[in-house]
Amino acid sequence: MPLSEDELSPFFGLSKNDLLEQNIELSISVMGYDETFSQVVHARCFYGPEDFEFEYAFQDMITRDHSKNTYAIDYTKFNLLKPAQK
Repeated sequence: MPLSEDELSPFFGLSKNDLLEQNIELSISVMGYDETFSQVVHARCFYGPEDFEFEYAFQDMITRDHSKNTYAIDYTKFNLLKPAQK
């Protein structure tokens, strides 16, 4: 999981060692609606210091075709990282 490096991030100024020493964990909860089964679905995941990646960002997985005014999502890139721009 890439971490934001700006001053608005609660992780600003912390190193990976700081996260390990303080045993910081991040909990992510997502809720959505499954139209097929007409029910609310939930997902929750926990990330520990060993999961955090510094100086990386997620790869773009959404592309737009301007001539057709459509968007495409490439789910094969869902977990891929790239070096962050500085």
